[in-house]
Amino acid sequence: VRDTQQGHASARIVSYNILGDGARLALSPKHAYCPIELREWPGRSLRLAREAAEYEADIICLQECSLRAFAQLQDEINSAAGGVGPRYQGVHSTQCIHEPGTNGEKKRLAASWTASETGLAIYVRIDSGWNPVASRSVRLGSLIDSRHSGELRKKLKSQSEGALMQVLRHRGTGASLLVATTHIFWDPAYPHVKACQAELACLAVRRLLSEQQHPTAVVLGGDWNSVPHLQPEFLPVMPTGALERLPLAWRRSAVYELLAAGRLVSDHPEHPDAFRNGARVSVAAASGGHAAVADRAEALDEGSLGGGANGASSAAPAISVPAAPLPVAPCASPSVDPSPAGSNGEPPRTRPVPADGRFASRLGPLTAHGLNLKDAYDGALCEGPLPLTTHAGQFKGALDYIWVSRGELDSAAGVRGSGTAGSCAEGIAGVGHLTFGSRAARVGTIAPATVVEVLNMPFDLVEPVAGWESFGPIPDRTWPSDHLAIGATVAVPGMGE
Repeated sequence: VRDTQQGHASARIVSYNILGDGARLALSPKHAYCPIELREWPGRSLRLAREAAEYEADIICLQECSLRAFAQLQDEINSAAGGVGPRYQGVHSTQCIHEPGTNGEKKRLAASWTASETGLAIYVRIDSGWNPVASRSVRLGSLIDSRHSGELRKKLKSQSEGALMQVLRHRGTGASLLVATTHIFWDPAYPHVKACQAELACLAVRRLLSEQQHPTAVVLGGDWNSVPHLQPEFLPVMPTGALERLPLAWRRSAVYELLAAGRLVSDHPEHPDAFRNGARVSVAAASGGHAAVADRAEALDEGSLGGGANGASSAAPAISVPAAPLPVAPCASPSVDPSPAGSNGEPPRTRPVPADGRFASRLGPLTAHGLNLKDAYDGALCEGPLPLTTHAGQFKGALDYIWVSRGELDSAAGVRGSGTAGSCAEGIAGVGHLTFGSRAARVGTIAPATVVEVLNMPFDLVEPVAGWESFGPIPDRTWPSDHLAIGATVAVPGMGE
């Protein structure tokens, strides 16, 4: 058991979309660039297990893991990890369903998830010092309320995506940690649905947190199917203009902004209220438009409109932005190359916007329910978030994130990786001295999960052309999935801190 400071417990957590088996996933034509023998499950499962064991993680969170794959991988990871007896014990999303409604509805969901080629799993290393005390899985669509109306409500209710959560207690320090994993809707043409699902995932975590008797740190990892930046090519009305001229809160995708800032304002282009009304946002060409947007950008970037990291709303009034078109420019952020495809490689496509009153009510701002989260990789290995966690076919970008409840970090040390890794076995990059937040700084029942180290990536992040931009499509002979594993070690204060 690794203790970073007296009274603090550490947990090394890996999140990995393993690419589900079957004709729709690993064996689909989308991955035809990879020889079929490298995509077939019997050989690929062994490679996945060996890779997972090499990370020596305390907790492993998997996405696209069917119930059948879950049992097989647990055995194979334990075998690859060596030693006498099992080293990991897991829980699958089908095994702890918490679904409001009748028994019949619960049974139908269980049958659907059991038959699915995808699923969620969490494995905990038995000798890590972390003991599971509660497990729960929820379907995100079951958490909608009266704010969700019209076609949006129907879409959210019809989706099967969920979240799997596990509360862990550390034997030596009494530290409490809630680890959650999710895999939200894939389609890049529905960024507003993804934003709602991200909010609902936060709600699920918050509800389980509210049941805990001790301050509990949060680590929320998964495949969020959302790049860090806005993708204007998937908006109902194509905005035109340089993305860097938009306010920071609009340059980021709705999901990333919601989780990073704790709040998503209603006029963000991918927020349901703006998206379903044609996403007519502007920074442009009308007389006086630039000044208005500059004022709003400054206000948003300073947090006076978008709420703080805690998700608290502000009393500052919204600034009206003229609805004039933007001049055409690339859709990607300055640090990310534009891609001809959205998440999961789907080509850009336009969608009609209903104009018949089906979107009668406004949803209002979305929040992260006070979780006060930070992207564990933001600034750790490169400036900003990771540029790439998947390269499948035409699409290359970052879709996977680990979000941690905020702790204090010594500003002189920062969070900085020590280099790049050439293979999955080359490990985790360390950081400097850490200073932890006091009990008084905690929000509600949430304790800080302070990032100590992050898993390196298998490409150069300093020189993009020679590094991540030249990273080829996966799976391949080295990497068994179309996603790369990400990971972080966090320090969690014990009960005496």
